[in-house]
Order: sequence, then structure tokens, then C-alpha cells
Amino acid sequence: MSWPIRSRASESAVEFGQPAAAPARAPLAPELQTSPSMRPSLGTVAVLVFLQMLPATLIVPAIRPLFAGWHAGSEGAMHAFMGLNMLGAAIAAPLVSRLRVAARAPFAVVAVLAALDALGWWLCSSTLPTSVVLCARTLEGAAHVAATSLLMAEAARLGRVCGVAHAMGLAGAAVLLAIAAGSALGGLLVRIGPLVPFRAAAALSVLVAIDAAVRHLRAPAPERERTAPEPSRPGPSPLRVLAAPISAAFVARFTVGAVVVSFALFAHKVHRISDARVGFLFACMTVPFALLVYPASRLGDYVPRSALLGGSALLYAVALAALGFAPPGLLPLVMLLAGTTSAALFAVVLCYAATASEGGVPRRLAMAWVNAAGCLGMISGTAAAGLGSALLKDPADPARGHRAAFLIAAASLLTWLFAARKWLAARYRAESPSKLGASRSSALLGSGTQRTQ
Repeated sequence: MSWPIRSRASESAVEFGQPAAAPARAPLAPELQTSPSMRPSLGTVAVLVFLQMLPATLIVPAIRPLFAGWHAGSEGAMHAFMGLNMLGAAIAAPLVSRLRVAARAPFAVVAVLAALDALGWWLCSSTLPTSVVLCARTLEGAAHVAATSLLMAEAARLGRVCGVAHAMGLAGAAVLLAIAAGSALGGLLVRIGPLVPFRAAAALSVLVAIDAAVRHLRAPAPERERTAPEPSRPGPSPLRVLAAPISAAFVARFTVGAVVVSFALFAHKVHRISDARVGFLFACMTVPFALLVYPASRLGDYVPRSALLGGSALLYAVALAALGFAPPGLLPLVMLLAGTTSAALFAVVLCYAATASEGGVPRRLAMAWVNAAGCLGMISGTAAAGLGSALLKDPADPARGHRAAFLIAAASLLTWLFAARKWLAARYRAESPSKLGASRSSALLGSGTQRTQ
């Protein structure tokens, strides 16, 4: 299996074989040529991404008490609640990103989607029938991920000025820090009441909607009504141009879905580890994952991103396979390796998606497909791990079924590496050290231009 190859995302004509030009001030992107006070801020977009993602895990501690108190404690409904949002997201995100209005007025669309997200959170916390709550959850997931995709695309657009690695590293860190902070904050809020985390999630979504609406209305006319920020006519399919990064996003989330529940059960049943200790082990993975996305993204300016992607996927597979066989004392190190390598994988995928417009794919569509692939991967990973554990479980060996889930996750990464080997090799040849140096110099020059103009 092979995928089409396009040149490495570049910010310098040197990468396309043209002679290096003398250093000059890099011009701002046309849609960013406004007064300094009106230019979009990458920091602001990152904050919006953080606030938009925070509810995703904020409500997790409240799900069990919600269904226990208002939906007869149905476990099937709880599982559906955790999966329907991702199904809605996988369908809606690519569709919304194709809308012309999403290209002309992205913040206006974000405002509408965030308002729908808030409505979904509020309905989920209501006393409506379970079927209605599940429909609301599907709506919420669709609006939530579609809005996040547009915000990530906006960050990628700003990367044309401040550098792709910087922009996507900051946006990616905002996503993961929000996910990490959400669970802790939700645990505190659920002590007040089982519905409080849902109401807080709705309030956060309303805040994002208001901020996005104000930014749309206050933007100057050329910025508010972009005539052609990216080609709106049909272009190359993202599944063709970005086949390898999109499939990598699918596999990365597949591994998360396969491991999360299986590892908690494995730790309890096999190693007799307490809930507090299991939480610590998950923190050994999630904390470096969140903190290292930005450095990993910037590392792509110094080493070929293809090498970073392939190497991190391989080491991540080794870490996942080792989960079922490492002694309890080594599990923190194994989880630390898994978190570090998955951060590098995530960062590189975001950088490739951010530069998709150079292959003819709008950034908003590339981000939407990456997020949709991640959602489908999460659902598929959970199902595959559950099925594998059920089929291979052995009453005499309680570890067998859970080890199978870890090996399935590791095998998915190795399968991706084998399928993408030609693409990775070609990208590595295109991302030579000399081109990396030229691209890095151009990126730094552009960043300096943004600060001085």
C-alpha cells in the first residue's frame, strides 16, 4: 500500500529547488494585513481551543451518577452516551468544514456551533427520556468537534506568520491540557451535585460562543468577509493528500480507546493496584502527553517530521505491548514512554494537517478529517479491545484477555508503519537537513516580522 507524495510543508521557496533569496522581511498573509490591533492572536485562539475542549472530560465524573439517578443506572445507555458523541462528530466535522460560510466567516460558524454545544450539554443534564438525552449527546458531539476543528484550522492559518510548529504546538497543548484539567475539575464539581459539571460545560460553551461572535462582529470587513482565504471549489480529496497523517490520527486514538478501560481492569485484577495508584499511572502518561506536545512540534523544525512520526509510532507500539508484561514497579516508566511518544505522534500529525493547503486541501477540511478519524479510532479501539478481551479471556489466566487488548493496540501501530513505509521514506528524503535549516530560518524571520510590523 502506498500513498501519494507531496513536498514537505515549507515556508521558503528553497524547499522547492529555487535558489535561496537574500534575507528579507517576510510579508504577512493577505488576510492578516490589517492594523496590529485587529490582527488575530494565536494566544487567543489557543485559549478558545482550551475552553472549547475543557467540557469534554469535565462531565466524565458525572456520567455514572447522572444515569444512576435519572436513567435507572442503565450501563448500555452509559456506553452509548460515551460513543454517540464521537459518532456525531465523525459525521458532522467534515461536512461543516465544507460549508462556504466556514471559509468566509469561521468565527461566526464557531459561535453557532458553540451555542448548539451548550444546548446539547444542557439537554444532557435534563430529566428528559434517555432516548432524547442520547440524541442530545449526538448533537453535542457533532457541534463540539466541528467547532474545535475550525478553531484548530484558524490556529493553522496563523501559523503562516508565526510558524506552523509554534502554532500547532500551542493549539495541541491547549487541547491536551484541557483534557487533563477537565477530569480533575469535574471531580470537584460533581461533589456539589451530579448535574453541576454539565451546567458548567454549558456555561463554558456559551462563553466560547459569545467570544467568537464578538470577534466576528468586531473584525474589519476584509477579515470578517474573506473572499478567498482558501479555494472553496472542489479540490483534491483529503483522504488522498493526507492519507498517512489521517490514518495515523485514527490509529493513535484507536490505541487510546483500546487501552484506557483495559489497563484499569488489568491493573486491578492482575496487579491488585488501588484506584489511586491507577490514577497515578494514567497521570504518568497523560501529563507528559500534554506538556510535551509543544516541544515535540518545535522539534520538527530541527529533525525530519517523518522520522519523528515513524520513530514515535514504533516506540509507542513497544510501550503498549510492554504494558501486559512489565512488573508493577516498571509500569510508571512504561506509561511515561507511552505518553512521550504519543505526544510526538500527535504533534506531527497536527503539523502535517496544518500545511495541507499546500497540497490543495483547505486547512479547515484537513483538521476536520483528522478529528473525525480520531473519533472513529476511539470508537473502534474500544470495540476491538472489548471484543479481543472477551474472545481470549481465560479464567485460569485473568491477564490474558487484557494483554490481548494491549497487543491489538501495538499491532495497529505496527500495521500503520508497514503500510506507510514508502510514504515515510519519501517524506524523509524530502525533509533533508539543508531544507529543514532553510525552512527554520524562514519561519524565524516570519515570526520576527509578525512582532515588528
